[in-house]
This record gives sequence, C-alpha cells and structure tokens, in this order.
Amino acid sequence: MSKNIKIAIAAAVIGVVLLCGCALCSTLLFSLGGDSTAEQEAVIPPPSGDPTRPADDSTNNPSTQPVPDEPTPQAEPNSELAKRTEEAALEAFGVDSFTELLGAEGMEGSLVPYISGFEVVGGDTVQVTVQLTRNDVAREELERTAFTIHSLTGEQVEDLNRVEVWTADRELYGVSNRRDVPLLNR
Repeated sequence: MSKNIKIAIAAAVIGVVLLCGCALCSTLLFSLGGDSTAEQEAVIPPPSGDPTRPADDSTNNPSTQPVPDEPTPQAEPNSELAKRTEEAALEAFGVDSFTELLGAEGMEGSLVPYISGFEVVGGDTVQVTVQLTRNDVAREELERTAFTIHSLTGEQVEDLNRVEVWTADRELYGVSNRRDVPLLNR
C-alpha cells in the first residue's frame, strides 16, 4: 500500500473521529444543559506523586478512588508498551515520523503531526505528548487525538488499555480508554 493511500486512510479515520467526537460532545453538553464552549478551556492538574508506585491502602476507600478520566498510576510499567504503540501509530499513518504529516491533506486541525513522544506511565497506559501548550489546544482536541491513537493501535497492541495525550506544559490532557473505543470492543 502506498504512503499516500495510508495517509488518506488515516485522514479519513481522523475525520470520522472528529465528527463523532463533536457530535458526542455536543450531545453530552446539550443533555447537561450547557453550551459547547463551556468546557473547552478546562485545566486539569497533572497527577502528583510517582506514577510507577502502587497506591497505598487507602484505595479501598471510595472517596479516594480515581475519577475515570483522570490519569491513574498503575503498577509495573511495561517499557515496551510505549515503543509498540508508537510503532503501530506510525505504521497506521504510513510515516516514519509524525512531523511528516504536517500540512498533509486531511490532517488539517489534527494534533497528530505535533506528537513528540510516547511514554509508559502504568502497566497498560501510554502517555503521548504533543508539542503544544494549553493555550494552543482545547481538551476535546486532546481527547480526539487520544481516541485516534487508541483506535489505530488498539488491535495491534492488545495490552494497551488507556491513552493519555498531554500538552507539553503538562497542564491539559485528554484520555481514551479501551472500553470507550467501539472498534476495540467487538
């Protein structure tokens, strides 16, 4: 398959993800009685502590349980998980580097060309960093990028259960969990 065809397929997937994400956000916000711009600039503080250390005994207390969309430290990071996820994403887009997608047809408005790294932050969680700050993007864009990466890599990287996409300043992030990606739950 040629490089242009792979890029076109990836761009089509991103387009569908963008449309679905916008429709889902609008539906959720409408059902909550808010408007679609109310949450765009939400700033979520980064997790504190060492994400590679297991949680203490307070994990049985419901008031200390993590919120589903917040970064969750998990036991024993698998150092190969980030590498396999990045390789699968690059293969899906048909490129050797995400910067090759800058200005590519169908990639307008996508954060994928700005991906600067993959890192494991838990046993089944990969953290992706984009070369942008919270002033450059909205949380929904980060969530769409996490969903895109998860959708394109989840079948190849079966032990990948969560993708977090963070801004370079570590002040804003988006999350995709395996259970939220219909393609991976057949």
